[in-house]
Amino acid sequence: MATPQGKSALSRVVLAALTLLGCPALSALDPALDLAQYAHTAIGSDVAETGAVYAIAQTQDGYLWLGTQLGVFRFDGVRATPLPLPAGHRLANTQVGVLRIARDGTLWIGALDGLWTWKDGRLTEHPDFHGRRVNALLEDREGTMWVATALGGPNGRLCAVRADRIDCHGDDGSLGGAVNSLYEDGDGSLWVGALTGLWRWKPGQPTRYLSTAITGRQSLAPGDDGASVIVATDTLHQISGGRVTDLALPGLPSPFYATSLLRDHDRGLWIGTDAHGLVHSYEGKTSAFTHADGLSSDEIKVLFEDREGTVWVGTGQGFERFRQLPVTSFSVQQGLSSANVSSVLAARDGTLWIGTADGLNRWKDGHATIYRAADHPGMPVGTILALYEDERGRIWLSGYHGIASFENEKFTAAPATLAGPAGSNFVITGDHHGGLWLSLWFTSNHDGLVHLQDGRISEEMPAGKLGGGPVTGIV
Repeated sequence: MATPQGKSALSRVVLAALTLLGCPALSALDPALDLAQYAHTAIGSDVAETGAVYAIAQTQDGYLWLGTQLGVFRFDGVRATPLPLPAGHRLANTQVGVLRIARDGTLWIGALDGLWTWKDGRLTEHPDFHGRRVNALLEDREGTMWVATALGGPNGRLCAVRADRIDCHGDDGSLGGAVNSLYEDGDGSLWVGALTGLWRWKPGQPTRYLSTAITGRQSLAPGDDGASVIVATDTLHQISGGRVTDLALPGLPSPFYATSLLRDHDRGLWIGTDAHGLVHSYEGKTSAFTHADGLSSDEIKVLFEDREGTVWVGTGQGFERFRQLPVTSFSVQQGLSSANVSSVLAARDGTLWIGTADGLNRWKDGHATIYRAADHPGMPVGTILALYEDERGRIWLSGYHGIASFENEKFTAAPATLAGPAGSNFVITGDHHGGLWLSLWFTSNHDGLVHLQDGRISEEMPAGKLGGGPVTGIV
């Protein structure tokens, strides 16, 4: 039974996603939700004065590591502390643009002018990359660490770092002045984003699929089918079966310039932009989250999903997280007719019925259908205060101006004897024999219960016989 909340209407509908409080962390975010439906937390300067966050990684112990304009920080969920360097050890440049955790636990650090590794409390510089800006790091399934660089010479380089040697490519200018992004797909192919375009580097001979410059450090992600590749340039492209096509997503901001991509474990696609905040897309549904919604900056630098399914976002002003809570909120942003919600009913077929100050909402499969009295004869006018589903599946709804049933997409007003004067209020429940019990209150002479059977009043119980006062809830 749903009872009316006319004097203190809910500002949002909350739908329980888990049955117990204190449950363990969720394994991933529900990709069908809008960004505004996730719990968003901006990690403020009171936690970490890190400046812009360019890179995020997670070690096996659960700590997050942040590559920032002020160096490397370790974040424990409460505070961020600088990398504990031994006396006499330091990064030549504090601006760290990329981090990668190798399978042996080594933290690889790519900075503005070199490459370092951190393991067992020791910081080691790799002199082959001295003076070069490291833009991307990737350990492939064979254990080779690929390093993408720029600066330190006229051309960008792609280097394969193995235990016994380092092999570099790009000195001939084929990759242009910078190699910026790396990605290994499900088949083991290595994709390379450079200023000369997008290359499939291995297996076989390197092949260029796109001539548009790839400038972002996180510009490559899996396609919707898991086999293709999505690449961010000035827009989005998809490479599948050797063909390059534009990837059209509904609701993208305009103008649009993608800088970073993340495909989460539930196939949701996260897109960072240079000036329009964060975009999320899943199965044709797109939503955005910007500085106006609480993002620290609309300039997205990096996206990262941790092992618990939380998504972390590095921006030009700091970093923040998106996670799912045991309850999910729905509001006008998701299609409700009004944020002033007064009644909720979960029907047996899984449909959620929501009464608001501006009509009745039917929520099913992530979409809202709105019914208003102006468009549907027989429907009560104004706020929908109570909802009930009877044995045959009819939805009963009441308001200040009457009561009606809904069946087969049609509203049928209750008999005039139940209409009551303007300002009437009703609560509804069933008697489990096809009838309804209604509580009414509007004047001192009419407060009480009414038993409705076969469309007729079979019994009335004045409020005076129930202890006096209006009946505000029945079960």
